[in-house]
Amino acid sequence: MSGSLSDEELDRLLGLLGRLSEHDVDQFLLWKTRTTYGTVYITITRGLLPGMSDESYDELPPAGWTMPDEDIKRVLAEMARGGAEPVQVIRRLRDELGEAFSEFTLTRYFIEVFDVPFVNLRRASAWRELPYGAHLSDDEVNDLLSPLVVRGT
Repeated sequence: MSGSLSDEELDRLLGLLGRLSEHDVDQFLLWKTRTTYGTVYITITRGLLPGMSDESYDELPPAGWTMPDEDIKRVLAEMARGGAEPVQVIRRLRDELGEAFSEFTLTRYFIEVFDVPFVNLRRASAWRELPYGAHLSDDEVNDLLSPLVVRGT
């Protein structure tokens, strides 16, 4: 195994994290793992870390999460085939989903519809128009996610 997680691995990881959180976290878990870039520290806790708010966190999918809506997926694919830039596609997804739009739903739809590296989607989540985006401009997000190649084409 090497490289970023596959779609299937990510789905499995999210499901396992949900189960772990439900059944095995009484107060907290503190883990660390060595990587080629240094040690990564993982904290799973029932409380917020000091200085953090609930809005700082990406929500895992709820139990019974279903795959993205086929009609919306079709619209996103058609936009990309028509030459739309990634930020235009993201804005359309946001309009379609309304309050259900989040970094998680963005990731799920883009992984389902487009052949785009997961790591690039994570980086693109710093786009200033996302709910908890930071600083990335339209051009920077377009560079990360271009070209939008529809899966299976």
